[in-house]
Amino acid sequence: MGCKFFCFLHDTINCRLILRKKQILSTEREKSVIMIHKENISIRNLRRGIKVIMLIVTRKIITIVLSVFLPILTMFSASCGSRLSDKPDENLTEPETQVLVKEINCDMKILFLGNSITLHSPAPDIGWTGNWGMAASSEENDYVHKLCSMLTAAGYNPIIRIRNVADFERDPAGISPDYFDDDLAFMPDVVIFRMCENTPAEQQEAFAAAYEERICRFRADTDCAVIAVGPFWENNTMENLMRDAADRGGAVWLSLSSLHGDITYQAIGQFEHSGVASHPSDKGMQAIADIIFEGMKSAGLIAEK
Repeated sequence: MGCKFFCFLHDTINCRLILRKKQILSTEREKSVIMIHKENISIRNLRRGIKVIMLIVTRKIITIVLSVFLPILTMFSASCGSRLSDKPDENLTEPETQVLVKEINCDMKILFLGNSITLHSPAPDIGWTGNWGMAASSEENDYVHKLCSMLTAAGYNPIIRIRNVADFERDPAGISPDYFDDDLAFMPDVVIFRMCENTPAEQQEAFAAAYEERICRFRADTDCAVIAVGPFWENNTMENLMRDAADRGGAVWLSLSSLHGDITYQAIGQFEHSGVASHPSDKGMQAIADIIFEGMKSAGLIAEK
């Protein structure tokens, strides 16, 4: 009987010891699983943090690269476009679309829409090497930059967007519906339309209708003032059509007729190519800038500060 009791006691103790070992092992396994889980979470969080840091650094690098190289690429692409004509009786070549944007601590946004008189990229085959208004001796001497200098002297600091739209002049009905979308997105305070010399005789009425439509669209969509400037080369038909369109569209009309007939306003003798030489000389560019500046003053768009 005693032997049986001791055997029972021994078995009971052994069972308890085994159960205790299992509990200890189970607890250790649970702790191990928890630790592994925590380590996995930490690793995942670390990886996420590294990804976020890499993303931020990558964006910074892209921003820096774009800020350095985008202006260079823009200038390069502007100088490599195909070219159109812009001369009353001789073909010239000029880019289909040229756009320059310049910022000088803006308090006025001005959009210049024109042709080669406004902006023309280099065309060595006709003796033109500039990337500004054709026939001006330098960028600062074309009418756009002359006008900006006058505005700066009057106390203004403009952002300017300059675009060659000769293809619109030549075929106003053939342009795409979104042709002027980027110009509208610029949200200018003032738009200066200085164009028409590329328009063929058979397209003059169509151009005048499209011209009026563009004026109305800019005024409606951007609440800007529009300055409409007449032909540089004498063309009474276009002068009348454009003036009437500008009046109906609510633009300020400025005629260049006071410059007609005086070849000193042209770069005659300064270039071998007659088409280039027929463009405004420095004197002509200054005269155009003067007329626009006075027109802006008369319209109350600028005042001496």
